[in-house]
Amino acid sequence: MTAMPDLARTPGQLIQAALAAKGWSQRTLSVILRVGESTITRIVSGRQRIDASVALLLGEVLDVPAERFLAIQAELDLATARKTAAPDSGRAMRARLYGGLPIADMIRRGWLAAGDIRDTEAVDAALAEFFGVSGTDEVDRLLRAPEDARQPAIVTPGEIAWARRVRQIAGLVPAGPYARPAIHALVPELRPLLESVDGTAQVPRLLADHGIRLVIAEPLGSSQIDGACLWLDAHAPVIALSLRQDAIDCFWNVLLRELGRLLSSRRPGPRPFASISGDRAAGCRSLDDESLREQCISSAALNAFIARKAPHIAKYDVLEFSRSIALHPGIVAGEIQRKAGGYRRLDLFRVAVRSVVCPHAPTDGWGYALAPQAPRAAQGALSHRREEAVVPA
Repeated sequence: MTAMPDLARTPGQLIQAALAAKGWSQRTLSVILRVGESTITRIVSGRQRIDASVALLLGEVLDVPAERFLAIQAELDLATARKTAAPDSGRAMRARLYGGLPIADMIRRGWLAAGDIRDTEAVDAALAEFFGVSGTDEVDRLLRAPEDARQPAIVTPGEIAWARRVRQIAGLVPAGPYARPAIHALVPELRPLLESVDGTAQVPRLLADHGIRLVIAEPLGSSQIDGACLWLDAHAPVIALSLRQDAIDCFWNVLLRELGRLLSSRRPGPRPFASISGDRAAGCRSLDDESLREQCISSAALNAFIARKAPHIAKYDVLEFSRSIALHPGIVAGEIQRKAGGYRRLDLFRVAVRSVVCPHAPTDGWGYALAPQAPRAAQGALSHRREEAVVPA
C-alpha cells in the first residue's frame, strides 16, 4: 500500500494525493476503472459520495486501503450534517421523559389520561396534569432535581411518579392531628399487632388516629421501591408502602423503617415529592430508624437465639421462640434468613399480608382500585373495591 499523508480531509483530496504519487491524471484513473471521466470529476470535487463498492475499486488501483476512503467520507458526512442539523432540546427532553418514565405502565394504571404512548401530544398534556405543572419542560425539571441533596437514596423518575400518585391519594385520606411525639406513643400500640397476621389490618387506622396517613401503591414496572416517608404539608406526614415483597416480615421491616425516618426527619414545609428510601438505602439508617425498630423487634434477642441454635434451627424452635417474645413466626423466620442466610425451609412461616392489609388502606394497584367519589370510611381510609385488574382511580 502507498503511504498517504494524513492531511486529506475529503475523499477527493485523498484521490488527488494518490494520483500525484503515481503520476496519473484523472483521465488515466477513469480509463483504468472504465468509468466516465465526469464520474471521477464528481467524486474528486465532492459532488458524489464514495460508497463501499467505489472505495474497494479505488483501493485496488491506488494502493490506498478502502477503509480509509470510507472513514474520510464518514467524517465528511458527519461534519456536513452538523452544519445543517440544529440541536433540538425537545428531543433530549423527550428522551428523558419517555425513556425514564414507565409511561405505558402509567397509562395502563390509569394515572395518565392518554390512550396510547405514541400519541405524544396527549401524553405530554397528561404528564403535565399528573404532576400539576403547566408543561413537560417543568415535568422534566422536577424529575431531574426532585429531592433534597442530603437524601442518601438516588430516586428514579418512575419512583418520583409513584410518590406523586401516593400524594394524590393521601390528599383524600382523613387523619387526626399529628405531633412528633405521636410516633413514640404509637409504638406501644403497634407492638401487640406484630403477633398475628390480622394485626396488620389494624395498622392503617392506628396510624391515622395518630395523624399519619398510610397509603399502599403497587410500584411501577421493575422498580425496587419498598416504601417512602413524605409530607403533604408541614403537619401531614404520609407513610407509603409498595408491598412488592408480600411477606409479614417485609411489611413490618419497611413500615418501622419509614416510621423511623419520619421520627428522625425535621418537619418540612410543603414540598412536591417524597423522600424515597428503597432497598439501596438500607445501609443509610439513622439511630432513630434503629431505635424505633428495636422497640418492636429486638435484634439482641434474635441474635442470641441464632447463636444458640445455628446451624440447626428447627421449625419448632422458631415457633417456641416466637411465642416467647410475642412475635409472629414469619417475622422471626425472615430475620433468621436475613441474619444467618439460607434456611429456606422456614419460608412456610413467612405468610402473605397484601390481602389482609389492602382492604383496610387506600390502595392503588395489586388488583385494588379506589372507588370513584368514595365516601370517607370511619377508619380514616378511602373505600375501594377488589378488581380482577387494575382500573383508573
